[in-house]
Amino acid sequence: MHKFIIAGIAVTTCLFSVQDVQATDILSQDSEAHVLIITEDEMERIVDIEAMGEIRDVCNGCTITLEDGQSITAKANDIVAIIDGKLIADE
Repeated sequence: MHKFIIAGIAVTTCLFSVQDVQATDILSQDSEAHVLIITEDEMERIVDIEAMGEIRDVCNGCTITLEDGQSITAKANDIVAIIDGKLIADE
């Protein structure tokens, strides 16, 4: 199952690469919503992501933290996925 999800993220990454997108996107593959803390340039903001939702152009490189404290540092053109409650960056 995870192989199909990762493959889908890879296809999405390719599509965004063609468009030369320079912002971080977040895609949720979870069946429940999450609250994220986005930290960019020492400023924090709270963002809600729905189950199976997506948020485009979140930041130009930032730290994304889940409500359980797990965090990941994303670059400007990364796509970050939430799968089974875990953050995964696809560069």
